[in-house]
Amino acid sequence: METGKSSAPRMGGSHSAGNSPTQNGVFAVKGDYWTLGLGRVTFPIKDIKGLSYIQRLLQHPGEEFHSLDLLNIASVDPDLSNTVVDHEDANPVGITVRRGLTGDAGEMLDAQAKHEYKRRLDELKEKLEDQRERGNHERADQIETEIEFVHHELERSMGRGGRDRRTGSNAERARLNVTRAIRAALEKITEQQPALGELLDRSIRTGSFCSYIPVPERPVIWQFSVDGGKATREIPAAEPQHSRSGASFLRIFTKGTRFVGRDAERAMLTHALDQAQRGEGKIILIRGAAGVGKTRIAAEIAAEAAGRGMLAFVGACYDRDDPVPFIPFVEVLEAALAQTRDLAAFRNALGADAPEIARLVPQLRRSFPDIPAPAELPPEQSRRALFNAVTELVARVSHSTPSLFLLDDLQWADEGTLLLLSHIAQFVPALPIMIVGTLRDFEQAPSGQLNRTLDELIRRHLVECITLAGLPESSVAEMLRALSGQEPPHPIVNLFHVDTEGNPFFVEELFSHLVEQGKLLDSAGKFRRDLEIDGIDVPQSLRLVIGRRIARLDDATVKALGTAAVIGRSFTFDLLAAATHMGAEALLDCVEEAERAGLIVATLEYPEARFRFSHELIRQAVVSELSAPRRQRLHLDVADAIE
Repeated sequence: METGKSSAPRMGGSHSAGNSPTQNGVFAVKGDYWTLGLGRVTFPIKDIKGLSYIQRLLQHPGEEFHSLDLLNIASVDPDLSNTVVDHEDANPVGITVRRGLTGDAGEMLDAQAKHEYKRRLDELKEKLEDQRERGNHERADQIETEIEFVHHELERSMGRGGRDRRTGSNAERARLNVTRAIRAALEKITEQQPALGELLDRSIRTGSFCSYIPVPERPVIWQFSVDGGKATREIPAAEPQHSRSGASFLRIFTKGTRFVGRDAERAMLTHALDQAQRGEGKIILIRGAAGVGKTRIAAEIAAEAAGRGMLAFVGACYDRDDPVPFIPFVEVLEAALAQTRDLAAFRNALGADAPEIARLVPQLRRSFPDIPAPAELPPEQSRRALFNAVTELVARVSHSTPSLFLLDDLQWADEGTLLLLSHIAQFVPALPIMIVGTLRDFEQAPSGQLNRTLDELIRRHLVECITLAGLPESSVAEMLRALSGQEPPHPIVNLFHVDTEGNPFFVEELFSHLVEQGKLLDSAGKFRRDLEIDGIDVPQSLRLVIGRRIARLDDATVKALGTAAVIGRSFTFDLLAAATHMGAEALLDCVEEAERAGLIVATLEYPEARFRFSHELIRQAVVSELSAPRRQRLHLDVADAIE
């Protein structure tokens, strides 16, 4: 977090390296081996993934990297030892990362990760035997602790029946993988040269945002080539870095397709931002369906806040079977620690609340060994002490500089996160702070903690809600104009608007898919006039989004939706009942569940109610999951019902 002009304690700042003697360091790779060292001592170490991440951070002291950036860079060019490239040029993430943030990232541990964990277990067991034989019980206890951790990670990756658990997003998966890889690499380094390991452990910040913050009293000139290549001197921390908490996240979301429409909603958010800067804090909740643009408009207002000189912090929740407690607040604190350029000022900002804050972010104790253990209290009192500590920290930071907090995907928030948000909310009106939360409709249990929290905040007039619907046809035209670089014909605009209901994510993904298939533009790059959506495969990205919503439905509802999709975009209850041979009450339950999930909508057309799919793409996604024989059978059932 950057330092402003205020003299109050800040979570950021600058320091000077003074006249401390400069050391030489080597962090170079050649082939399958690295040469590392500090001072005159160097040693070889076999290549492991975390070393390339550390080298990337060392090459750019003081600069923040999102975990996704490190993963993407490593996959593009695993050997970056002799090349220093600009961070933004090296990783053109754009929309690719945004897709990952909203989609299913696959198993929590893939086959390779499981293999590495099992290999690590075998190594640790051998080390444990060796240390026991030598009588080195302290080291043996440490190894046993690591064995327990690896066992826990393997067990955590397996769900019921031995099936792989899936993680909620590529961003969360990247955070976990990069952090583990860096920690494993630091352990290997410490075994060879404790001084180098200790120095890197103090200066490497991990989490959603990673960085290398040089230790001011121990400046190092790093060499990244064993062939006499150019060395890189550490950038003094006093030089401006122009980084801000959440900057990578905001850049990902605001550098993609041009932001269109939402004038009324943006005006409301801008007004709330003005009030927050005057000390009248606001909590704004942005609701809507998946892909409707909740995170995008939130990121736009957060970027505007940063442009005004406010501090902007970003944290997200994830769709996981075992969510990390308080994860959005943990991400905010991790990013703040990773980006601070003045550890002393950061420690001062934590103040006497540091023991409680360190319960959320244990790595604070590695950076600040003076933090004492928290007081032993009963669970309820302990939670209240933690909530008060976080609230006090938020108040101190915002009084120093007005701040904006973006909490993304609150529909997946754990109970602790929601209770902490509710606790902070009662103090927000008197603080120069704005909290923006995004919430996906159709994914919260009516009796769950989320609805209880929302009910409390609304009843106490502590939150304002913005509900995003699909874009109007004029905004869809503007999107297509920005995507294609030419004026889209009205029939094309109308087709996109009708079949996507103006959902920006659907518009963008459908556009990319049709261009890739060669069905939208002709050989001259102009729009085709004879485009028809029917019969076009639904993009895989949309299948994932729609499939996740369908997967939450009861089996009977899924079957009823299959029949409805064969009938067409719209259908009547009587026709669906006749085609499915279901009882009226059972079918009503299915229809209501699908409606709550946002997959279909009801309209009253005298003399009977009609239903239609929210998007034509949803109907096609449902049909595409039906096998050819089942589709044929359903067509016969529908034909019989019509007769």
